[in-house]
Amino acid sequence: MATEKKYYIGTGNVSASPLDAAGMPTQFTDLGESPVFELTQTIEWAENKSTGREGPNMIDMRIPISRELEVKITVKEHTKRTLELISHATVTEVEADSVTDEELPVGFEAGHIYHPANSNIDTDTVVITDDAGSPSTLAEGTHYRVSESGAITFLDVDAADAVAATATVTFADQPDVDQTTVVGGKTYTWKASGAVGDQINIGDDIETSATNLAVKVNTDTATTLCTAAPHPSTVTLTANTPGVAGNSITLTTDGVNLTDANFSGGDDADALVQPFHLAYDYGVSLNAALLSQTPEAVCLVLDGKNLTNSPDQNLFARVDNIRLSAAPIQLKSGSAAGTGNTANEYELTGKAQLRPDKTAADGYGDIHTW
Repeated sequence: MATEKKYYIGTGNVSASPLDAAGMPTQFTDLGESPVFELTQTIEWAENKSTGREGPNMIDMRIPISRELEVKITVKEHTKRTLELISHATVTEVEADSVTDEELPVGFEAGHIYHPANSNIDTDTVVITDDAGSPSTLAEGTHYRVSESGAITFLDVDAADAVAATATVTFADQPDVDQTTVVGGKTYTWKASGAVGDQINIGDDIETSATNLAVKVNTDTATTLCTAAPHPSTVTLTANTPGVAGNSITLTTDGVNLTDANFSGGDDADALVQPFHLAYDYGVSLNAALLSQTPEAVCLVLDGKNLTNSPDQNLFARVDNIRLSAAPIQLKSGSAAGTGNTANEYELTGKAQLRPDKTAADGYGDIHTW
């Protein structure tokens, strides 16, 4: 009869559970990709050597006086549970929220970087204002830039650029014949057709009339003191020269079909006043306060499988009570050739302890095969 070969090549999932007040495991959490689960057994012996005339001393007593079990696991994934084990921290989930006024320290200069108090910043929502009585809004790309991480790099903190005033003309309906619209130093008269000089043709629809007004304003921009952009039922006007003077540009419409929102929002260039104030939205993130907790006692389990053709295809290994030592946390690696291209591995080791309800005869855990 051929001898059955029982070789072993192990694979499987590693999970960990906290221990309750009685030292018993509760809920296990899979630790994700865990390529190593290794047990190292160490026995310390007490020995005696007999002495006599008959020959060299010989060991006549050798008994074990201590038995230790060291465990090494390697984890790779940045899950909430593995972050708790490698950083010895209680990992908390920060809920999404918004900040309306995060006050920065004073003293920022061009090139300085500010990291907001929260992570996972929605960079499209970042707004920075200064501390002036009438706050100036800093312009992205001019005064600062925001990286994908949410970090803010200041580019120019000396002055806020002047802001051009804007206004709108809204078309509720077509203009009436001989109705007038005054923009800056120009008075335009609406005509059914054949417009000349300072006259504007009423279009076949509101959108065409709005376009006709915008074209006329842009033709006379030196006199209207602004430029125009048409939309389906409105025309947006922007002062040629940024500053508060643009708020005084004349804009009037008569009749009931056209309404105007006067020029406003123009602001002169002025010095930026620190501290700056930051507003933004942020999303969910995980927060681990490094080494903020005493290493917790856990129960470790390997739910394994034998990859060979051995009849014993399954393996279950359990270490009842162990505190794992902190591992090196490599958050960046690389060389002159570039950034590292292998996934990080975190090696955790510890010595097992007897579970409170067990004795030395029970051991530190067990291994089952079937």
